[in-house]
Amino acid sequence: MKKIILCSIIAIALLTSCEKNDDQPLSAPSSATTTVESINVEYKVHANSGSFSFEYIAPDAAGKPVTLTGTSNKMDQSFSFNYEKYKTLKIKAKNISSSSDEVTVEIYVNGSIIVSGSANAPGAWASAEGSGK
Repeated sequence: MKKIILCSIIAIALLTSCEKNDDQPLSAPSSATTTVESINVEYKVHANSGSFSFEYIAPDAAGKPVTLTGTSNKMDQSFSFNYEKYKTLKIKAKNISSSSDEVTVEIYVNGSIIVSGSANAPGAWASAEGSGK
């Protein structure tokens, strides 16, 4: 008899201590996509020699970062594109000839300069790197 009473007390204690909370709604899995903020990037190069080679990071057609290279026979050259915010931005340029004329590179985000660099030694790269914050 004592065992039945003890089991009954334990069963009642367990049943009354467990409560179901129906006040909280169940959350559905989120199907919302994250929107990535886009920025306008412009790289500018100025080379007093009027002839330079360059390398810079830009997005390909799928939006993945790639390094583009080339040469220019202008004193001033710029490259513009839209890119995801917070991605690495980088450009470098140097005189094609062994000139000590100054080469300057600048990175602009949404029209404001964020970083620049220059070089004036033969074969030296002017470089600038930052992120599109």
